[in-house]
Amino acid sequence: MKFLKQLRRKLMRMSKIKRNQKISLFRDGINRYAVADKNGNPLYKHSDDYFIYFKNVNFKEAGIIDGRFLGDATENIIDEECKSVGYNNKDGFTVDGKTIKTARLVAVHNKKKTLVIIEN
Repeated sequence: MKFLKQLRRKLMRMSKIKRNQKISLFRDGINRYAVADKNGNPLYKHSDDYFIYFKNVNFKEAGIIDGRFLGDATENIIDEECKSVGYNNKDGFTVDGKTIKTARLVAVHNKKKTLVIIEN
């Protein structure tokens, strides 16, 4: 019963997000992100379990990430070429100690607190 309730909630949320729609992720806690559409309407809370990927990504100050939503991700898109992204208040978003501003393709697994660049 709980599974069906979660699935129903997820499908309702997904109907709000269309492929190629602009979304923003707001850092809310250590490696957790809330997701909103371009008008600031919440799509996912920082406590929700989601695994999404998006393209044309811009990493901004204060832990904000903008991009175009592509869909739900799976573990299959993560391979050895992917890079983990870190965040600190001094340098912002970093990969291997270097500050980054953009990426082509990024995945976020909120429950596992994982932010990964698939293609840069």
